[in-house]
Amino acid sequence: MIYKSVYYMVDFQTSYLAKRQGCSFVLVILPQRSTENYGYVKRFGDSTINTQCVLAPNVRKNDPQTIANIAMKINMKTGGINTILSRLPQGVSKEEQPVIMYLGADVTHPAPQDRDTKPSIAAIVGSVDLNGTRYAAVPKAQLNRQKEGKRVQEVILDMGDAVEKLIMEFFHKNKVWPMILVFFRDGVSESQLHDVCNTEIEDVRRACLRVRKDYRPDIVHLTVQKRHRTRLFPAVPNEGFGRMGNVYPGTVVDREIVHPTRMDYFLASHEGIQGTTKPSHYCVLANDPGWSADTLQLMSYHLCFLYGRCTRSVSLPTPAYYAHLVAERSRAHLQSRNMDRMAAHRGQRDAEDMNLTPTELNDIQQFLEQNVRIDSMYFL
Repeated sequence: MIYKSVYYMVDFQTSYLAKRQGCSFVLVILPQRSTENYGYVKRFGDSTINTQCVLAPNVRKNDPQTIANIAMKINMKTGGINTILSRLPQGVSKEEQPVIMYLGADVTHPAPQDRDTKPSIAAIVGSVDLNGTRYAAVPKAQLNRQKEGKRVQEVILDMGDAVEKLIMEFFHKNKVWPMILVFFRDGVSESQLHDVCNTEIEDVRRACLRVRKDYRPDIVHLTVQKRHRTRLFPAVPNEGFGRMGNVYPGTVVDREIVHPTRMDYFLASHEGIQGTTKPSHYCVLANDPGWSADTLQLMSYHLCFLYGRCTRSVSLPTPAYYAHLVAERSRAHLQSRNMDRMAAHRGQRDAEDMNLTPTELNDIQQFLEQNVRIDSMYFL
């Protein structure tokens, strides 16, 4: 069904869906780009039904590439699969392939002037199929400052609860427990690697024991960083890849410019179509299976091809990319909630001026949970 305006969505929400006539997807054509209308559609759709917004000019343009991109998103949202991995990690045979669950996590913070009134949003995603292509998501709201001062809180404080939910969702879908948890953590600075290692990884191990008393899967934990100044260039400029002459996609550097004792590497997984390719920096904080550097690097590279919106490899592994999308979508949900509160508080103290209390934080968390479906890839 096609609805040409967001106002028809109100009629759809109150009448058509209430009658439960079997509708599973809504295509919404917006006349123009509008953050308010888009936020309303997604706030309703993310908790009830799959939706896809399309701008009217793009419909009239009828561009094959645009249509293909929209079709890819719709396919993923409605339960389909766009891409699967045809190659296993190096040194792993098909018979020996363990049951692997891929997870990603990211944290977004409010603007500096809003850090006393708005929370940070953490997002954790986890694969729910054996191919690592379909993902469930759990958003978390938390205070954005550490207790001892003004330092931004980058550690996800309730990681264990989110991972516990995702593991149960994986078991519900596959009737088997994952043997290896591969975690890609985005947005961690060098100074906070120790905190993440001591807090989040141990929190995940405790969550596994809550799922089942004898459940101790191997954990592979990597942080992924894009905020650095390292650039890679071809040794022979004329032998670069593509129009910009960048390094070839899949280029890895794991010596000379990396940490002297910690296992880390730079991976340029995507084609730089404008300017110089910026590689991603991976730091291995846990490697229980004892995988080799080649296996970790190849796995990281292959996961960059599973991004549901694109037919090429992207700059981050798909779990980390999806976590970023979930965090941004949750931030949009929270913004729409704040707009509703501001409308309700007209003539009174501005709702956005209120300091964030534990009670308010709990209300925000309940709001986020009510506005998403854990078993849906609504965030694409």
